[in-house]
Amino acid sequence: MSHFFSLTRRLPVVGAAVTGLFFLQACSTDFLASDPGGTAPEAGVISMSYEAEMYTYRTLGDGAATSDLEKIRGMAKSARSQISVQIYKDGTSDWTMEKLTPKHNTTIVDQTPPNPMPQTQKTRVLRDGTGYFYGRDGKLLHTDPVPTQSFLPIIGQFDSDPTAINSVLGAKSKEQVDQMVSRAKLGGAIVQDLGNGNISIRSAAASHAGQNARGEASKYKQVDVVNPGLGVVLGSSLYDEADGLVSQTFYRYKENTDKKLMPEAIYMKAWAKDAKTGKVVETVTTTQFDNLIAKVN
Repeated sequence: MSHFFSLTRRLPVVGAAVTGLFFLQACSTDFLASDPGGTAPEAGVISMSYEAEMYTYRTLGDGAATSDLEKIRGMAKSARSQISVQIYKDGTSDWTMEKLTPKHNTTIVDQTPPNPMPQTQKTRVLRDGTGYFYGRDGKLLHTDPVPTQSFLPIIGQFDSDPTAINSVLGAKSKEQVDQMVSRAKLGGAIVQDLGNGNISIRSAAASHAGQNARGEASKYKQVDVVNPGLGVVLGSSLYDEADGLVSQTFYRYKENTDKKLMPEAIYMKAWAKDAKTGKVVETVTTTQFDNLIAKVN
């Protein structure tokens, strides 16, 4: 059974609340046994694996492409990865990503010259944040530090709420959604009943969210549409200081064998002005999840 939720109108918004999923995969014998990234990870308190395929393309929101560069940038691209992760009691994680051949290849022929440099086929990131990058032949290409996320808040919920694992997968328990709504109200957010069990959460004020292409800090207003009964975020929108729509995201879920909702796909549109041409560019990205398995050890 599949659940698809979409927003049919603009909602001057509040913030994305879905925990990001890592693109990971279990290590294999292709890794060199002499380096730490080639050893099998120990089992964590949470084990998760899945495949993710991302399809993206760009179009000009205010007209057709007029230059070769714009046409190249607008070419559709697809990428698929097999992923697994071990999450430990101290909130650290060990993960790996392996590139796969996309099931849905793009029909546009990419005429850009092939990259002569060795390409990364597998990536392993250890608990200390060290990333090991391997080529198609399994040889170690280089190592670099990789930013990692702490899962300690979720680990701390297990004793009182065994369903906390669903937060890693993008779904929340009713208790977690209720807490989210309560915190939003205390922060001055506007919570509105949309009917059919859905509510919107609008931020009371804009918040800083990174920097733009010129290095200037930008303020954004966000809104989430959630279904407390199902425990899922249905969609999110982001607006700039001039109330212009910056991005819009929709989430699709399906039931697993335990009748729990798991992420199936994420659909996202984002609008930004190209720093060189001044034209508005629309980026459309679809991420499909398959063979998603998660368990508490």
